[in-house]
Amino acid sequence: MGSSYQRVRWFIGLYQYDPNDNKAYRWLDGSISNFRNWMSTQPNSIYERCAMLDGSNGFKWRDDVCTNRALFICRKDLDENGSMNCFKGHPPPSQILEKRGISVTECLEHCRGQGFPLAGTIPNKCYCLSPDNVKGLSVASRLQCNGDCANQHCGNKDFMTIYNLTYYKDTAESCEDLYQLGFSSPSTYVTRNGEEEKLQNCFTEES
Repeated sequence: MGSSYQRVRWFIGLYQYDPNDNKAYRWLDGSISNFRNWMSTQPNSIYERCAMLDGSNGFKWRDDVCTNRALFICRKDLDENGSMNCFKGHPPPSQILEKRGISVTECLEHCRGQGFPLAGTIPNKCYCLSPDNVKGLSVASRLQCNGDCANQHCGNKDFMTIYNLTYYKDTAESCEDLYQLGFSSPSTYVTRNGEEEKLQNCFTEES
């Protein structure tokens, strides 16, 4: 990037989900984030909860107050085969996890662990889906998916937010990491330590 960008900062969509832990970050769409590119002194404040790309420091990250004015980097899905979209109606489910206050993050990781390529979210319900479940549904405006799943946007009674898990590569390293993310439902999850990926039973009597 040229010198004109060295004075610019961008919000990147990474936020601190635990107000008491300045290392607890995930993406705004609810997916887990393992990659980090912080400046050596960052993050340094539990009151600065949004990650920002800082052009004056080699385009590394710093934490900042989320209400500050800045440019932003966003992702746009091109069609219904993108990483995430809002669909009108609810597909016939392959599997449903009902949990009061379930987050988008937990839904994605639950369905990944069950071997499903898609995950659909509405408040208090997680749908694990296959591509055939989505056939015939029409893409709707993102504004229609205005439900609240643990302070993350999701579907509602008429619309569903559906995620394509092949676009979300980051996973937790252990059951303990999942617990720190707020998970508690007994299930099989995909965890990764370095290059080794495995299925792990978490939050069961045996785990």
